Amino acid sequence: MNAPTSGSRLAEDWFARRGWRPFAFQRDVWTRLAAGASGLLHASTGSGKNYAVWFGALARGLALGAPLQRGAAGAGGPDAGPPLGVVWLTPMRALAADTARALREPLIDLHALWSVGMRTGDTPSAERARQDRRFPTVLVTTPESLSLMLTRANAQAELATVHTVIVDEWHELMGNKRGVQVQLALARLKRWNPALAVWGLSATLGNVAEAMQVPMESTYWAQLPGLLGSCGFQQGKRIEVLNFGVRDYGTAQIYLTLERTAIRYAPDLVLLQFDHDVRDNSPALDPIRDRPFFRLEADGGLRLETPANPGQSYVGRSSPARDLYRSLLERSRALQFARERIQVRFTGVAHAKSENGNEAGLDLPLLAPPRSASWDEAWRVTEALIAKAGEIASQHGAAMAVFTVPFAMEAHPDAARRQRLQAKYGVADFTYSERRVVAFAREKGMLGIMLGPAMQARAVASGAPLYGFENRELGFGHWNQLGHRAAAEIIARELCASRS
Repeated sequence: MNAPTSGSRLAEDWFARRGWRPFAFQRDVWTRLAAGASGLLHASTGSGKNYAVWFGALARGLALGAPLQRGAAGAGGPDAGPPLGVVWLTPMRALAADTARALREPLIDLHALWSVGMRTGDTPSAERARQDRRFPTVLVTTPESLSLMLTRANAQAELATVHTVIVDEWHELMGNKRGVQVQLALARLKRWNPALAVWGLSATLGNVAEAMQVPMESTYWAQLPGLLGSCGFQQGKRIEVLNFGVRDYGTAQIYLTLERTAIRYAPDLVLLQFDHDVRDNSPALDPIRDRPFFRLEADGGLRLETPANPGQSYVGRSSPARDLYRSLLERSRALQFARERIQVRFTGVAHAKSENGNEAGLDLPLLAPPRSASWDEAWRVTEALIAKAGEIASQHGAAMAVFTVPFAMEAHPDAARRQRLQAKYGVADFTYSERRVVAFAREKGMLGIMLGPAMQARAVASGAPLYGFENRELGFGHWNQLGHRAAAEIIARELCASRS
């Protein structure tokens, strides 16, 4: 009997002893997780999500040879239990105790060797000391506590055995700084164990397609290290990408993230993604009122105007707690790579703008030069912020590159549909904003990379959409895996050419 089947059998037997019958999705998760797959489980509250991923994690441990029953010889001797293998992340510290209790219940019934522990801000010092000597097999913790664990000098030795990470309440971590914090932690764990399985749980996702999107290893920023390494982009240095992207951040927030946080990682290259973020830089045009905006001074300088009621994303970035977290990261041996090659990206996942009823995801005022004072000022602020980002990078010894994301319609494989819309709006193409930003970047001495034409050529040649998903609308929305691959290859080709 193979290990995944053994894990599933344990689950089936445990359910049967309670008079329960597993749902099909639970059996599916047991099998997939045992085989090392990652995924997102979206199901209603009380439907059994935790048992789906928990028995899957047990099956995964068995598949990797971790002993389960008492009396089996573990890495630390008989009955010592396997080393830390499962990290269960909960964004809400108050749920940690209930989660740990629920995880222990099957282990008690199975007479299992695995131990379960908690590590949060409420964990007593005596328990922390015990964990410092030897972690439990399963650790229930929070994003903040995991990040602090990654700052320890022996973090790799302690955490390299983690084979499964469960992220509970996934929706709480979408599009905010805590989500970025988790992403950085997962990237570090994934480097230590490339076979790491990651599962997200949620009952209240508003957009399942967006939450699933693309596997982390298939995103363009995850593919860049290998592509750049193969062209000898930076001989003798390991190429690594840190993604500081937060969905819906405007250029002002991107600049502030660079100035206050990301530049502290001493990158060699700052890679800035421009996703038609012009409307975001004008309080007169942007429907989001709780973000910071910059105003142009008479002398061409920029003045920051913090909103009267800043949203949580802005408050969180400016809070004392975040400053403490940054100071800890600065001392981190696990997360600091000042002497290695780092690419730094700042904006959210590429997506087509669709607000204000604009057809096919096009932001119509961006298809031609500005025709109003508000749009003219928004453009001038945008360019000033890009220039300031370049200055910050230069002052810290980093190169600066800007790449532009095309509208989904520009990279659509249906040329006839694209041409009909161009005729309707009286434009030769949909690239005005891309061409303007790339020209401005090059004028300021930065590398400018325009993705639109190359992505369009690839989509037309293959006939395959680079945006969208089968469960939504192909050709529109976010980059799919083909889109991420195309972007990675185009960006890598331009970066490699710039060094030749």
